[in-house]
Amino acid sequence: MNSGTSLPPVQQRSAHVRTRTRSTASSVGADYNIEYGLRNEAGEQQIEEEIAEIKRYEDFTTIDWVQDAVREHARRQLRKQQLSGWRNNNGKVGWKYRLYESYEAGQAWMVVTLIGMAIGMIAAIINIVSEWLSDIKIGHCKTAFYLNEEFCCWGEDNGCDAWENWSGFALINYLIYTFMAVSFALASASLVQAYAPYAAGSGISEIKCIIAGFVMKGFLGFWTLFIKSVALPITIASVIMFELTGAVDYILPTMIVVGMSKLVTTLLGGKGGIADRVIPFSGFPFLDSKEEHNFGVPVSRVMRTAVVTIPMTGLELKDVEKLLSSDKYQGFPVVESEKNRILYGYIGHTELRYAVDRIRRNRPVAPSTPCNFIPPHAAAQFLREDNPDASPADALIDFGRYVDSAPITANPNLPLETVIDLFCKIGPRVILVEFQGKLVGLVTVKDCLKFQHKVEGTEIGVRDAFEDAQEKLWLLIQRVSGWVADRVFSVSGGRIHLRAMNDHMAFSQRDSMMPSTLQEEAMRGNRRAELGNVFIIVIPLSIDLPIPQRL
Repeated sequence: MNSGTSLPPVQQRSAHVRTRTRSTASSVGADYNIEYGLRNEAGEQQIEEEIAEIKRYEDFTTIDWVQDAVREHARRQLRKQQLSGWRNNNGKVGWKYRLYESYEAGQAWMVVTLIGMAIGMIAAIINIVSEWLSDIKIGHCKTAFYLNEEFCCWGEDNGCDAWENWSGFALINYLIYTFMAVSFALASASLVQAYAPYAAGSGISEIKCIIAGFVMKGFLGFWTLFIKSVALPITIASVIMFELTGAVDYILPTMIVVGMSKLVTTLLGGKGGIADRVIPFSGFPFLDSKEEHNFGVPVSRVMRTAVVTIPMTGLELKDVEKLLSSDKYQGFPVVESEKNRILYGYIGHTELRYAVDRIRRNRPVAPSTPCNFIPPHAAAQFLREDNPDASPADALIDFGRYVDSAPITANPNLPLETVIDLFCKIGPRVILVEFQGKLVGLVTVKDCLKFQHKVEGTEIGVRDAFEDAQEKLWLLIQRVSGWVADRVFSVSGGRIHLRAMNDHMAFSQRDSMMPSTLQEEAMRGNRRAELGNVFIIVIPLSIDLPIPQRL
């Protein structure tokens, strides 16, 4: 969409990207002025940890990797300052410090080990249960019902007397087998649909989106793990299961199929595998950093101009709570005033909600209490210009410590391709668009994706080299078919017509005067059956034989 803002031309298209040297929403308390009575670094770090705990359950849209990196850096710096007190009088570290350092260095390996053990235990249970459910469709063990056929007849190759089929009639066994298979499939689908919709599928597409910075509510939750662990053996048992371990006969055909599939998709210009194609099909907001974008438009064509902003002064607590009542805003740009819209920072929805709740827990406040969102670095100058006799203590509610005073910004004339690169490489949640210090809009990953899908859906691409090669191949097939048709006609009197399938999938009527070569319309009427990234040209054959006349 157009920005709707008349902007003077800018000679240089460069990103006004500010490095986040100090993120007050992430590493608060780094450069605060002591005369304003702000909290120390330990208290600010506690605030950040509590905000992170809230974000873990409330932020289900986009991860801001920049804020996460700044927060992690601040946590490590604070931890080093706290550990400095563990040194003895000589300045040397003691055994407590060394023990804690060992714990910090090895906790990642501890977590990986515990997760691996848990996954191994779940996989073992799934393997045992799936084998038992697969065999229970055929029969049961008379001596121990919980054993599958392999363990029931351990050491015997062709079955044993302890394993008994459900019936002595093959038809009844088939009906029982089919009924159980359908029941297992319905049970698995019902569990997934009722309790954990994200448990469906392999989860590879969702993991790729999460790594790219998109959070899905409930995907990494307990119910997804539990339902997937319960429904997976039921799903496996609903189909015909066979063992490939040690079966060398299947290895070579499988390798040939995989190699040919990869070759065909590469020649056809395929982009990724099934998991990559499922992402746009499912509508996940995912920007692939490997794709090359060439839109040729500035970011002002994509940005949102109707932006809800927060002035540094002038709002009351009830106005702030009204903004927080809407869940469609992930954050708010902080401007000097609604008139001049001079950008001073950005505050996230989670940080603002946490600040309001924290103030209400500490002391009673009235809805008409005034609020200010002045960043710490501009607090002294702004208050001095606004009221020379005022002091920071006069402000009843100060949200300045939660304002990110250095958000990532871009010029409105910056190419959209560069903005997409910023999202892919830096990973911000939002990029503010400013011109000469004034806010003119903002752009998110979803805005870029919407524009990308709109362009890809409306533009008519020029035929590429592969399509030209396919056209030549079809002409070659046409000529060969005409030559074969002439040979068949000379021998049998019939004629082979190579024609494309119509939508009704019916053969055309016999025409003895039809030439041996296909018409131009038939040449372009080939039907494509798209299977993933593989296109198969369907070539139906119809043989028209002459009807012998009565003598």
